[in-house]
Amino acid sequence: DAIRLNWIGDPSEHVHFRIYRSTDGVDFDVLGNVSVSEAGLGTEVGPATWVDTTVESGKKYWYRIRGYNPLAGYSHTTNKNWAVATMPTPTNVQVSEPNDYELDLTWDPVHPNADHVVIHASFDGAAPEVWTLPKQATRLGATTTALSNSR
Repeated sequence: DAIRLNWIGDPSEHVHFRIYRSTDGVDFDVLGNVSVSEAGLGTEVGPATWVDTTVESGKKYWYRIRGYNPLAGYSHTTNKNWAVATMPTPTNVQVSEPNDYELDLTWDPVHPNADHVVIHASFDGAAPEVWTLPKQATRLGATTTALSNSR
């Protein structure tokens, strides 16, 4: 699991960037310092990046970044921005069609940090039908006339 941070950095003004992270958007802790070269910057102003590999799947994190210059100290922090670490997709997904009008979809239990399961299914190239189920769900039985029309 990882969250990639991207920002615009100026290597002529900073020697490193300090990364802050929060789980509530209020109290931020220092994750560490990232040098200009570790952030992927050369000698010009441009896109910088850093990957946080210490995140948990499905958890929301807020970040702030400050540049550092030994003559001027730390810059103001960036606005806080948030991201959610991607969760793995359900495993052992199986589909069966008991008849022309039914669809039976099953899967293994989802990640414990999940709060729901969303299923998108398109029949006959039409706009997808969407089902939102509680995280405990491991089965969806659907009845639709579109199944018989797609044969």
